[in-house]
Amino acid sequence: MRQTSYSRLCGVPKGFYLHLLLLLSKFNSIHSFVAGNSFTKSTRPTSSKFHCSTLRPSVHTIMDAKAAATDPQVETKSLDERSNASINISQDFIRDPLLKYLNPNNIQTQLFDIQEAIHALKTDGYYHIPAVFTTQECNDAIDQIWEFVQDVSAGVVRREDVRTWYSMEDVQIVGDGLVGGEKENVEEMPSGRDMDPWPHTGYSSFPDMFQSLGAGLVLGQMRELLAERVFEPLLGTRELLCSKEGFTFHRPLVVDMENDKQLIWNPYKTELNSDGQEQIKRIYKVCSVPQPLSEGQHYDQGVPLSVMNHLSGKENTTCTNGQYNKKTFNKHQKVKDMTGLCHIQASVSFTNQSAEKDCGGGHFLCYPNSHSEVHWKLVGGTYRATPTMSSADQDRTWVPLTDTEIQKLSELGCEGNRIYADVGDVILWRSDLVHAAVAPSLRMNNDSSFDGPKQFRAVGYCSMLPLDAVNDYAHYSLARRKLKNGLLDDKTQKSVQDELTNKKVEAYRAGRTGDHRANVESWHDHRRVTMWNSSDKAATHQNPSLFQRPSYRLGPPDLTVRQAELYGVLPYRSQHNNHIERAIAHGVRFATGMESETQVEKPEPSVDICTARLEFLTDDLVGQDKYLGGMASPCGRYIYGVPGHAKRVIQVTVDSGKVDWIGPEYQGEFKWLRGVEIPPCDEHPSGCCLALPCNSEAGCVLKIDPETSEVSSFITDGLDFGEGWLYHGGDLASDGYVYAVPASGCRVMKIDPIRETTEYVGPDFEGKAKWYGGILASDGCIYGIPHNANGVLKIDPANHEVSIMAEGTLPDGQWKWHGGLASEDGTKIIGFPNNADSILVIDVPKQRVYLVGDGSILKSGTHRVPRDGRYKYLGGALTSDGKYAYLFPCDAEYVLRMDMQTDELKQVGPRMTEGENKFQNGFVGKDGCIYGIPQRSSGVLRIVPPEIKRWNHHGDELPCDREIVDVMYCGDEMVACKDKFEGGVLGLDGSIYCIPLRAKSFVKIVPGS
Repeated sequence: MRQTSYSRLCGVPKGFYLHLLLLLSKFNSIHSFVAGNSFTKSTRPTSSKFHCSTLRPSVHTIMDAKAAATDPQVETKSLDERSNASINISQDFIRDPLLKYLNPNNIQTQLFDIQEAIHALKTDGYYHIPAVFTTQECNDAIDQIWEFVQDVSAGVVRREDVRTWYSMEDVQIVGDGLVGGEKENVEEMPSGRDMDPWPHTGYSSFPDMFQSLGAGLVLGQMRELLAERVFEPLLGTRELLCSKEGFTFHRPLVVDMENDKQLIWNPYKTELNSDGQEQIKRIYKVCSVPQPLSEGQHYDQGVPLSVMNHLSGKENTTCTNGQYNKKTFNKHQKVKDMTGLCHIQASVSFTNQSAEKDCGGGHFLCYPNSHSEVHWKLVGGTYRATPTMSSADQDRTWVPLTDTEIQKLSELGCEGNRIYADVGDVILWRSDLVHAAVAPSLRMNNDSSFDGPKQFRAVGYCSMLPLDAVNDYAHYSLARRKLKNGLLDDKTQKSVQDELTNKKVEAYRAGRTGDHRANVESWHDHRRVTMWNSSDKAATHQNPSLFQRPSYRLGPPDLTVRQAELYGVLPYRSQHNNHIERAIAHGVRFATGMESETQVEKPEPSVDICTARLEFLTDDLVGQDKYLGGMASPCGRYIYGVPGHAKRVIQVTVDSGKVDWIGPEYQGEFKWLRGVEIPPCDEHPSGCCLALPCNSEAGCVLKIDPETSEVSSFITDGLDFGEGWLYHGGDLASDGYVYAVPASGCRVMKIDPIRETTEYVGPDFEGKAKWYGGILASDGCIYGIPHNANGVLKIDPANHEVSIMAEGTLPDGQWKWHGGLASEDGTKIIGFPNNADSILVIDVPKQRVYLVGDGSILKSGTHRVPRDGRYKYLGGALTSDGKYAYLFPCDAEYVLRMDMQTDELKQVGPRMTEGENKFQNGFVGKDGCIYGIPQRSSGVLRIVPPEIKRWNHHGDELPCDREIVDVMYCGDEMVACKDKFEGGVLGLDGSIYCIPLRAKSFVKIVPGS
């Protein structure tokens, strides 16, 4: 429909409103001047220099007047209003979209003058609010930061030991003798590079900035208080979404040691300042070009291409009267670009910066009035700030300034303002304002002594947006091609909202740290080595190279209801139990309420998990459900993956880690499941491996000969192989035959690996998924663990008798036990409790079946709503001495330990709240530790049993009277991958190989020494 301007409808001459608005703008500028000087300033100075607003007629007003005259119906309604009004896209951008949300309800607060803050943000571009947080609240935040630092560094960094805070390569000791320890042996570390123990992100422009995994979730209480005390009054609503930015934790550059010695951390380059004094400072780079004058000045907002086109007088030819011009249509163009006041950022100082103002202390630097037109003039059109036509849908959110641009700020009337915040102060600024978090600096005196900051500088960052603004922004950011005749239909609207909510839940569950935009989930890389051989990969951005673990590797942090709302993982206006239950089911963990639970113990901060390591073997595997378990060749040279959906067998050469595909292609899905190794014989000098039929053609068996790398399949003609999911587990008996346990197959399959024949033994059994796992016991019989069956399957190879034990005595139900394991001597077999509330135990000598445990200790996860007790444990492993069996949590939240002599059960380790399908099977390593293979967990489960000696990074022996349970992170590439591996294989080299199900890589676990 053709749009008609309001002036034409009213009979007003064209251009009348433009002249009227220009006159009003002059009046408003005079009014602003009078009002601006009538504000009462705080008695406490907020900065070292105060700038009044510019008193000339503003280009803002002129451009807004032109926009209003030519575009009177700019659509700004939020998505949840479901407006059907046509969006006028004759103007390609919207100016100051956040402006209308600034305190629309005229809320008041005692902490600061809201109108003064709004005026300052509109003119100067920043506002300083003193004493928003108490000293105790700031100390609590610092404690949380220290807990994060010590945990992420795996105990390398210790709060009480200053010598652990620095890489000794960068430290010098002034005084008599050496203090602070020895240099790191970097030759034994990954890629031999310098190892800074401080878990900062590693960006050169942000020294000691924390943006790695988990950093954006540490200061949840700060965000909650910041919303209540600052953003709710400022934005006039409680319905806010917050960013998940990290924080800075600058280390002291000078530390007074004992005996009048000083520890000097000197990570910077030394140069002369204007007074001829040696100054040590970081040299910033913009696009790899050094900028000696820069202190990190930057914008957090780019300049859209549509703004540059408007300034240059280019007409919008993309559409006319709401209709797209197909010749000039840009599929990347948004409904509206946004410019001007889009985001208000905030920093909270947890330390007193003013105390070190005169000795190089870190602080906040900004340039009043450097927003809006100055922003456009200064960086508009540069590739750092303005996207091209082909990337018009991308936002520039990091625009560092060159020295030339910094000098040009003075020509534009913008001088730098340095703010040394005190404890609890909050600084607000617009994202289109030039600013910098100035890092601490050192100065060398004439007597070769040093002056520099002696305290930490701790600052938290967060910005917030009203929920309605988030919906508006989502609308503006849509590609125009998604609108139908300029309209946003309900389906697209809901899709946009659901996509953002899902991303926010994913970010929370994975511990992602984002940027300052609450309306967008844009995540920082972990930027820490997560695989021992990651320097061999193309991902060279993983710097610095010290292996460090994510903080929330055991599960996301517990949230208050308010924090869940701010993070966007719990909807507003929806605090009924069903909404909270839905959030819990999606992975949200609450600090109090129906699903909260006291932890058995906290994660162990002091053990060095790097005694074991993970290695990538390949990162280019494609496809879903690729391999269903694996086998190690009896000769020890190879590891094989059993083809599920994959067409060929995958082979890993143990010595080199080389990955190959061998044998012919086989069609079909879920073809074979698990495998059995056959020892060497005359026919097969290197032994052979069999994979058991699942959905394979005609129920055939897969055979691999390591000696020749020949892959073949066989089945005896005339056998009725039945329907799919035939067999789940089996074992090699003493008679030389393999006996496969029927899942949905009707009978036990007897396989001759040498003659390549198959036959059935025993009676027919009806039902689906009857038994899982075939476990060889001390009596030479093979036992099948009841999954849906109501008794234990027993296969006696001596007489080919197949029978059922304890039939009718076990509890009814489906999916009861998921396989099991045998004791070291084979006299006891246990079944892993899947949906059952007890562990199945088979006493082999007594031929007795009994149950251990109940629902008081065998619990499923709190994420299961309703609490149905399902999918608790799907695998486990014995300790090297056979004393304990450790069961790996699938949907359960604790590792379960069973004493194989006494049947005593105990939950051990910290609570693991990642949700469903965490781990399945695993093995004991040569170091005596237990390793669980991840499915949806972020990493490999590692259990250090009692009596296994352990040390921290500094060589101190730790108590060994209890378990240590932790997770070895698999890397950013793996964290979002669901159903990563289908079990693993223990190689004869002592390493454990994770068999890729949906993961793109083989991962090798190398146990520690």
